[in-house]
Amino acid sequence: MGSVGMLVFALHLAEIFVFAAFYLLVGALTDVELAVNYSAAAYATLGRTIEDFPSDWRLLGSLEALIGFLLIGWSTAFMVSTINKLQR
Repeated sequence: MGSVGMLVFALHLAEIFVFAAFYLLVGALTDVELAVNYSAAAYATLGRTIEDFPSDWRLLGSLEALIGFLLIGWSTAFMVSTINKLQR
C-alpha cells in the first residue's frame, strides 16, 4: 500500500512540474523556483497568488487549482477503494 501511495504522490508531483514547465515555456514566469512554487500552491488549492504573475495567465492558475482539487479527490477515492478491497 505504501508503494501505491508513493506512486500517486509521484504522479501529482509530475503534474505540478508539467504546469511549472508550461508557465516557463509561455513566459508567464521566468524563474524555475517561482514557477514550481506557484504551481504547487495552485495545484494544492492554497489560494495563494503571486503579484508579478501576468494577469493574462491568472485564469490558468485557477484552472490548475480546479484540476488539482479533482485529481487529489480522485486519488483519495482510489486509495480508499484500494484499502477496502484489501480488507475483504
